[in-house]
Amino acid sequence: MALHPAVRFGLWLLRRVRTPEMTSLAHYRDWDARSYRVIHRLMARPPAPARVLARRIPVDGGEILLRIYLPHGPGPFPAHVFAHGGAFWLGSIEDTDPLCRWYCAHAECAVVSVAYRLAPEHPFPAPAEDVYAAFQWTLAQAAELRVDPARVSIGGVSAGAGLAAAATLMARDRGTPLPSAQVLEIPFVDTTLTTAVDTGVGLSTVDLRGAADLYTGGGDGGLRDYASPALTADLTGLPPTVVLTCEFDALRGSGTAYVKRLRAAGVPVTWFDLPGHIHGSSYLTRFLPSARRYVRAVVRALRARR
Repeated sequence: MALHPAVRFGLWLLRRVRTPEMTSLAHYRDWDARSYRVIHRLMARPPAPARVLARRIPVDGGEILLRIYLPHGPGPFPAHVFAHGGAFWLGSIEDTDPLCRWYCAHAECAVVSVAYRLAPEHPFPAPAEDVYAAFQWTLAQAAELRVDPARVSIGGVSAGAGLAAAATLMARDRGTPLPSAQVLEIPFVDTTLTTAVDTGVGLSTVDLRGAADLYTGGGDGGLRDYASPALTADLTGLPPTVVLTCEFDALRGSGTAYVKRLRAAGVPVTWFDLPGHIHGSSYLTRFLPSARRYVRAVVRALRARR
């Protein structure tokens, strides 16, 4: 299929916007945060959750913030531990706040959004360990949150999806409870970029290589345990998995390769591919019916845990 006309027009506009000169990580992160404030205007307005809580939890070497969205009703609720995107070195829980509110309301589940520590200040494995710690904390605090510990899934967007996949592998290998499901949206699950393919639009493999190197330290870092979940030798024993990809996303190849390997390992997998879209355009739900179909696919996956 051809690139979606609205996505093509958006790319045309972006090429005419001058990107400010950025000389530090702080500049890039500030620009990224401001960009998301614009993107939020292109997302459908989410219903309000019943409550939004903040909790700080200890992790090895520090602490991280969790933002918890609780649905209306008495519970117990299913829950979804969610990691934002940002190529391992950008992004925050503010970026995906509208998305988490949407999932909370429409899937009627608690959403635990994880402010994991970012590379390069906190390289692999710290971000993945943070997401694992957030999942374990959610199980431990299930009674307080009115959450059913048997129905806690895990997932995220892009790099966050890769971290969620790593945390699931950690849970299996460490003998701790597994998520009830993985929901991996436009996942960055292979930091060696073996199966990434440039599409000529949107995210490039040059962008991805820089991000992967910041996260893993470069060289053979992407081959270390949990740095590239798609390359893990043994994928047996993982929970049911939903993988969502976009046709013109450079990461689509690694997402589909992961689907094939999971199925070969006997893991139940549902794959949803969005034609005509690039990395991230699937969340422009205010104007694009196709983007709303994509987000509804996530909601269906989360509601299946009910």
